[in-house]
Amino acid sequence: GVVKDSKTQQGLSGATIKAVFSQTGAIYGTIARANGKYSIRGLRPGLYTVTVTYVGYPAITATNVRVDVGETVTRDFLMVELESNHLPEIVVTADKSILMDTSRTGAGSIISEQQITAAPTINRSISDMARMNPYATQSASTGGSFDATAGISVGGQNTRFNNFQIDGATANDGYGIGGAGTAGSVANNNFITLEAIEELKVNVSPYDVRQSGF
Repeated sequence: GVVKDSKTQQGLSGATIKAVFSQTGAIYGTIARANGKYSIRGLRPGLYTVTVTYVGYPAITATNVRVDVGETVTRDFLMVELESNHLPEIVVTADKSILMDTSRTGAGSIISEQQITAAPTINRSISDMARMNPYATQSASTGGSFDATAGISVGGQNTRFNNFQIDGATANDGYGIGGAGTAGSVANNNFITLEAIEELKVNVSPYDVRQSGF
């Protein structure tokens, strides 16, 4: 359709058109082009409430706009400009963009409890979850299998460069025998069950002094 000024019949470039799907509340939107014409694609079949807004004009709302499969619906809007003494105050605010997050101490990723629950895993090991990080790959154990004794290579480094912590407490293989580098891996045991993990964070080459023991 097209959005025009009711007096001049000129297209209102930059008018905002918002279509709300009545069944789910999903919102689709677009901005009118230079000639006031607009188009919204990918709408689901059903009823919509369409609202048009533009600075200096009261909003216009069209209800029960029906969209059918394979059909194009055309809806034009004529907007009446407010008188200058009725124009409400407009306040524009902005936030400064943060170029660097000072709390970040290196490349890394956070794996949520929902991701851990939904991820397919046979061994129920933390190594299976750590592989969600693009830097991490799982290396086979001495016997050639991918069990609890298999290690995680991060950034192509040896598993001995890894440091495992649970709530800040180190959980590494103190004897350096297990291939996975975690406590209990030499006995093919997981040092923590996945059900006990609320969040898993994989940090790659962190420069935080609180993270050491690599």
